[in-house]
Amino acid sequence: MKIFRFIFKILLLLLIISLVISGTLIAYLSLTEYKPSPVEKLEIHGLNKQQPGAHRSFSLLTWNIGYCGLGKGEDFFYDGGKSTRPEFGNYQNYLNGVYNLLSKQDSIDFILLQEVDKDAKRSYFINQIELMANNFKDFNYQFARNYFVKFIPFPIFSPMAKVEAGLLQLQRYKPVEAQRFSAPVNFSWPKRIFFLDRCFMVTKYILDNNKQLVVINLHNSAFDEGSVLRSGEMKLLKDLMTLEYTIGNYVIAGGDWNQNPPGFDTKMFITGESKITRHIEPGNSIFPKGWTWAFDSSRPTNRDVDKAYSKGYTPVSIIDYFLLSPNISIEEVRTITNGFGYSDHHPVYLRVHLN
Repeated sequence: MKIFRFIFKILLLLLIISLVISGTLIAYLSLTEYKPSPVEKLEIHGLNKQQPGAHRSFSLLTWNIGYCGLGKGEDFFYDGGKSTRPEFGNYQNYLNGVYNLLSKQDSIDFILLQEVDKDAKRSYFINQIELMANNFKDFNYQFARNYFVKFIPFPIFSPMAKVEAGLLQLQRYKPVEAQRFSAPVNFSWPKRIFFLDRCFMVTKYILDNNKQLVVINLHNSAFDEGSVLRSGEMKLLKDLMTLEYTIGNYVIAGGDWNQNPPGFDTKMFITGESKITRHIEPGNSIFPKGWTWAFDSSRPTNRDVDKAYSKGYTPVSIIDYFLLSPNISIEEVRTITNGFGYSDHHPVYLRVHLN
C-alpha cells in the first residue's frame, strides 16, 4: 500500500506543478497579449517618393511565403502533420528560393506577401522583413503585424515558442496613406492569445485624375469553425472596398483568402494533381455585380501540409487571388508554379488596367 500511496503522491505533485506552470503561462500571455487598435497607421519605409500619376497599367504579385518554413519537404502540426519548423539546412534552402524568385520580380509594381516572420523561433529568428526589403532597394515597404505571441507552448515536445509575423508589402510608389485594419472578430479567450490577430493592410496612391489607387493586402482566417471569423472579415472588406469605389477610387485586394474564389472549378486544373475545395463561403458573393475575381483557374496556389508534397497525391486548391473594383480590367493573371518548392503556396501574378 505504501508504494501505491507514494506513486499517487508523486502523480498528484506532478499534476499540481503542471497546473501551476500552465496557469502562470496563461496569465503571463494574457498580460502581454497583443491588442492592436481597430485602425492603426503604418510606418512607411524607403526613400522613393514617386506616385503613379498618369500610369494606368499596373502589375501585382501576391504570395504567402509560409515564413520560408513550408517548402515541399515539410508538413505542419496544425494541419495534421508533426513539424513546427524545418531543419536549418532545409530552411536556408526555402529562404534562398523565396529570395531568388522574388529577385526576378523587380519589374512588378506591388508585391503583397503574407506570413513573413520578423522574429520567430520557427524561422530561426531571422528578420525576413529586412531581408526581403534589401532585395528591393528602390521600393518602399510597410509591415502589418498579425501574429505576436511571446510563447506558444504547443506541440508540447517541440513548442513553436515566440512568433512575430505579419503582412509585408513592397511597392515602387510611396503610399500617401498606409493603415492596418483589425478584423472585427477573433477567437474567445484563452484561445485568442495563441492565434493570429487578422487584419487588412490598406495603402493608397495618388493618380493624376484626382482619384486614388487603393491596394489591400490580406490573409484571412483558416482555422475557423462555423466560418464566423471569415464572414466578419469579408463584411469589413466589403465595407472598405465599396466605400472607396463609391467615391471614385480604384480598388484591388489580394492575398491568401483561405477560401476558393467564386467560379472555382477543379475540372479546370491542367496539372494532373488531386484537387480539393476549401471553404467556399457565402461571403464571396456579397460583392455587387461588376466586381471581378482574378485568378488562374488552370493551376493550384495551395497544397495540403499534413504530409510532405508529392505531385499527383497531395491535394491542392486555389485560395490565393485578387478582387478588383468594376473600374479595373484584367490584362493578365497567372499562377507562377514551382512545385511548391519553397512554400505551401504559389505566387500569383496580375496585370491590370485602370479604366
